[in-house]
Amino acid sequence: MTISALMIEMEDIIAQVRHNCEIADAKSWGTYSICGLLLRLRDQYRWKKGYKPWIEINHSEILDWVSEKEKSWELFAEEPFQNIKIYDDYYLPFNLDSINIAIKSKGLLYGAGFIGGLRPSFFLGYLEKTWREDDFYVYLLDKEIARDIGAAPSLSQGKDIILRKEPLRYSLWDKFREVKSRKSTTHTEETALCPSDLRLMV
Repeated sequence: MTISALMIEMEDIIAQVRHNCEIADAKSWGTYSICGLLLRLRDQYRWKKGYKPWIEINHSEILDWVSEKEKSWELFAEEPFQNIKIYDDYYLPFNLDSINIAIKSKGLLYGAGFIGGLRPSFFLGYLEKTWREDDFYVYLLDKEIARDIGAAPSLSQGKDIILRKEPLRYSLWDKFREVKSRKSTTHTEETALCPSDLRLMV
């Protein structure tokens, strides 16, 4: 297979996973509280734009994006999840083992399952490293190229534990802002987590 063909194949895989992410969002957005949904949409927008958690965003710009998302949910809500085509083979979207074997050479890790509230969730990203911890296998995911608004920082399936750096950055930044905003916060609590800690993870 030529380099151009490999690039097209890669783009096709990413597009398929992103499509299932859109369907997952359309099926689960109504299960979040208004506040929870807005926070997840904010983080999803920052992720799509490549913004770090502490970068301020234009409210009018994100409102336009949210409006487009709401329109897409109406289209995707009743759509079934698509099988994933890799080369000439098709895989059920929740067939993790087979899909990850097929994309291993690309340095990618694919995830699919159900998170809190039995919400469907999908992601695709670059695998930074893997190690064994007692009886568990730990996978550290770096840059993500497909994800839904659920985007849990950590996941476990059987003996596998997946740590996702990008969602973790957003989660830690929210915790930092929450601690900082408390009027009764002590100096020790305020300095327990600071932006410099987050930048170590960039």
